[in-house]
Amino acid sequence: MKVEGKYGHTGFSVSYFGRSEGLNEKGLCVAFASCGIPVGKHPGMKKPGVKGLQFMVIVRALLENCKDVEEGISYLKDMPIGTNMNLLLADVNGNAALIETYGGKK
Repeated sequence: MKVEGKYGHTGFSVSYFGRSEGLNEKGLCVAFASCGIPVGKHPGMKKPGVKGLQFMVIVRALLENCKDVEEGISYLKDMPIGTNMNLLLADVNGNAALIETYGGKK
């Protein structure tokens, strides 16, 4: 199933609606790796330093809205990110980028 007006994508699901990684119909590939102690309000997790989105929402948003690495980087610049993560973006044009976030900093 594809959301109307969004790029179709495949990958492993997280919490039913999110993605941990994937590939979209335009050839953008997004892979996630955690960085440090997981962020959240549950026991054993690090208290969020900033209000923001978790990795599974970020990965899915990139896959649905970006056709290449350049768009992915631009899309992330203004996104509120509340998780510690490393994201690897790669596209069909041979471009790649590593996006690192920790404690609300990119």
